[in-house]
Amino acid sequence: MASSGRCSIIAPIHLADKQHWVLLRFDRRNDVVHVYDSLSPTGVDGQVRAFILLLITTLAMHDPVPTIHNCHCPLQADEGDSGIAVIVNALNIMTGNGRLGVDSNKNYTL
Repeated sequence: MASSGRCSIIAPIHLADKQHWVLLRFDRRNDVVHVYDSLSPTGVDGQVRAFILLLITTLAMHDPVPTIHNCHCPLQADEGDSGIAVIVNALNIMTGNGRLGVDSNKNYTL
């Protein structure tokens, strides 16, 4: 996704053992990977961090490794809605963070 002078790549990742989806936004301009995880409000899951580092190393995307930042996003109400949460968070990012009216301080039943 590139718009308004920004260069970002958004990618959903699936944690198979947890049956959970997480959204990543790679901000190439500022050397940051933003993590949107609707089940982990306090920090980046170790498995997600390991996946990011493996992806960056495998694709030789970056040296040094970018900062990994946990982003505040609505939490899902039950364990089965992570795919929908990824879609909502991706749309919120692509429409300019806020144009969908998603309040990241509220938790939603998705």
